[in-house]
Amino acid sequence: MWKIQSHVGKIGKVRVSKISLKILVFVLVGIVSITAVFSYMSDRVIRSVYNDFFNDKTLLINRIVASQIEGDDLLSYIDALRRDREFQKRQIEFYQARQKLIELEETETDDQGEKAAAEEQIRLFYQEAAKFKDANYFRIQKQLDELCAVSDVKYLYIFADTGVPGMYTYIFDARASRDSDATSSGAISMKIDADDIGTVDVIEEFAGADSVFATKRQLSHAEYEAHQLYGVLYFTYAPLFDSAGNVVAVVGTDIDLSEMNRQIETMAKVNLATALIGSCLFILLFYPILRRVIVKPIVALRETASRIADGHIYTDVPAWLSGRNDEMGLLGKALSDMTQVFQHMLTDTRQLFEAAIAGRLDVRNDPSSFKGDVARVVRQINDTLDIVGIYFDSMPEALFILDPRLELVFKNKRASRLFDGLGVADIVRRVLSAENSDTAELTAKWNEALRSGFHTASAWLTTPEAETCFAFTCCDLILNGIKRGTLVIAADITDLMREKARAQSANEAKDDFLSRVSHELRSPMNIIIGMAKLGLKELKSESKNSDETASRAVERLESIVSASDHLLSIINDMLDMSHIEAGEVEIKRARFDLREVVADCCNLLKPQAEEKRIDFTYRVSPDIDANVLGDVSRVSQVLVHLLTNAVKFTEEGGRVTLLALPVEQEGEKGAFSKVSFSVEDTGIGMSEEFMEKIFVPFEQEDQYIQRRHQGVGLGLSICHRLVALMGGVITAVSTPGVGSVFTFTLPLPRVAESEPIGGADSPEETGDLVYDFSGVRMLLVDDIELNRTILREILADTRIDVTEASDGAEALKLFEESEEGHFHIVFMDVQMPNMDGYQATDAIRALNRKDAAVPVMAMTANAMRKDVEQALAHGMNGHLSKPIDIDACLRAIADAVTR
Repeated sequence: MWKIQSHVGKIGKVRVSKISLKILVFVLVGIVSITAVFSYMSDRVIRSVYNDFFNDKTLLINRIVASQIEGDDLLSYIDALRRDREFQKRQIEFYQARQKLIELEETETDDQGEKAAAEEQIRLFYQEAAKFKDANYFRIQKQLDELCAVSDVKYLYIFADTGVPGMYTYIFDARASRDSDATSSGAISMKIDADDIGTVDVIEEFAGADSVFATKRQLSHAEYEAHQLYGVLYFTYAPLFDSAGNVVAVVGTDIDLSEMNRQIETMAKVNLATALIGSCLFILLFYPILRRVIVKPIVALRETASRIADGHIYTDVPAWLSGRNDEMGLLGKALSDMTQVFQHMLTDTRQLFEAAIAGRLDVRNDPSSFKGDVARVVRQINDTLDIVGIYFDSMPEALFILDPRLELVFKNKRASRLFDGLGVADIVRRVLSAENSDTAELTAKWNEALRSGFHTASAWLTTPEAETCFAFTCCDLILNGIKRGTLVIAADITDLMREKARAQSANEAKDDFLSRVSHELRSPMNIIIGMAKLGLKELKSESKNSDETASRAVERLESIVSASDHLLSIINDMLDMSHIEAGEVEIKRARFDLREVVADCCNLLKPQAEEKRIDFTYRVSPDIDANVLGDVSRVSQVLVHLLTNAVKFTEEGGRVTLLALPVEQEGEKGAFSKVSFSVEDTGIGMSEEFMEKIFVPFEQEDQYIQRRHQGVGLGLSICHRLVALMGGVITAVSTPGVGSVFTFTLPLPRVAESEPIGGADSPEETGDLVYDFSGVRMLLVDDIELNRTILREILADTRIDVTEASDGAEALKLFEESEEGHFHIVFMDVQMPNMDGYQATDAIRALNRKDAAVPVMAMTANAMRKDVEQALAHGMNGHLSKPIDIDACLRAIADAVTR
């Protein structure tokens, strides 16, 4: 006993863990469950044995009863009861009276009248039943009482179906405690009680009795639960047969099982208590072993796993656990192996990340030393670093990672290719512009430059590819406040720097162009203003009517006209260049005579060539068809530009030649669809350096800016653009002091003569025509009086009637006050105060008059394509740019009059 107490004391001192408590509960529940099942099975077996014993006993008793009762006597009783109607009536009243008494007793009703009536009905029933009791009845009853007394049977009774619906009638009834009323001489004692013949019960109270009558078989049953009237019973229903083998009555045998049931229940409780006590004793003795074998290892495993789960990967499994030879030892060793794998993985991964932090992106883990998911994780880490390396290698910029000592730890493929052979120190020196610094000084300057964490610079370096300019972006790599190194990104900005140089050169060229334009514009303006003043002065002098004065005035006016033409050509060149750069030039193709166009262009320049005594010749190959398809105005413009330059830059006595030759189609001899034009001169020529930018706008070689050569440097660029728009190619060859040759080839296919002749506008020469606009009324609108005066004087010879207005509002008023159809055409300036030309045109078109559709010509210095489109959008019929072309003005009036 003291050992048990000792174990209990130890258990009390030990903190019972959850796992040990669960094991104890599990064992206890298991033992109790097994004990309960065992007790239940024992109870069932004992009761089954008793059932067999009582079944044999009641079978013997039933045979004894059947041998003691004569069948004829039993049948006579049953027949007498069935034939007596009065007895059957009394049976029903008896049952009702007995139920009434039970009801009065249960409700505790003290109604003496009803109680007396019920008792009277019962007394009458027993009185009626007494007449059926004879000597044989009492003899049989006595034998049943004696059998009941000697056989430990609680009840022994015989009942039959006497014909009362739903009821059975007792014939004999014996009890173990019954006192016999019969005398030894067999005298009949008339006693009225529940044991006498005639006591009835409903069939429902004889459960199973019907099956005995039907099947002629004995029915046995045990009720181990105490009944409120009969207690714990084992009862049997056995059939009694007549001579013919019919069931005439049933013998009921009830054995009292109360005492036996109590003994069985007591025995079950004792068994259960014994099992519980034994279980507790077993647990008290078993727990130390259980704790040492199971609980302690599980607790150790749990604590180790918890520390590992909390991040303490380097926690080791206790040696006493991993060294055991049982299952717990195997589990501990497996956990130890697992922790070692994680420790190995963590160590390698830490080293890998430290290398990555230091910039060593080429370091990788070896996944072959791991298995399963761990190996997969290691491979994924390697893949992640590989992807980072791929990202860096795919960068168009060169990337370096330097450690704090300015040593290279990583560079991408671009850096390896561009800076092969260049040391890091050389690169850092160029970034810092510190050519002669030693390592210590260079490091100090590097840290100073990156003191803010960021530094940018550009430098030219000689790489294996070429002389390259790089933009360096440098930034410190700082982690947890510690400088880990420096990231350097070098971007190739060579093209950008060259583009910048080109842009600067272009800006310089534009500045130079503006200077030339200023000179070119001021020169003719000086001539115009000076000659105008001289002519005005001479006309106002006393000799203004002399022939000599008139002759000098004519010379002055011719100089003014010549300077104005030069000024207008400069403006037209700038407008053409603007149109070309804006994409507003449209190539119009139509049939024209190429020979005639070449002749006209040469005849236009021939006077200038003759003035300088230049040998000017041209030749068109006879193989070229006269009728070709192309844009005659643009072809003429290119030819005039090239011939003008050739004549301009060729000294006196030089030579200018124009050749037009056909170009054969490849593979088709004699088939021509292109024409090659060549303009050759013996002028001053151009340098090889300038030839590279000869077609660039605003460019001129220095010697071209001499005052004796006029121009702003747009002619060749315009030719280059126009030839390209027409689908051709232009080239140039030049030698300083020898001359130049410009060659351009254009697709000019031959067309039939039936095609319409076209051109820019196919203008009609009007210089020699005289227009008579008598009866035509014009509304001239311009806010500058001098402009109105000039146009009015120009149109004076045509006899046109001109009405003037100084702005759009005055023009609208004059038009509204005039009769319908009064004005035949309106010349409308665009930029005017109060109401501009667009607003005035919109207002005229909105009038409710038939002549609201009068032709309106825009008259403005704005000559861009968008200005023409804007004028047409406001309902104007045409566009005349200033200075006004007299021929275009006259044609516009003629078209309006003839429409």
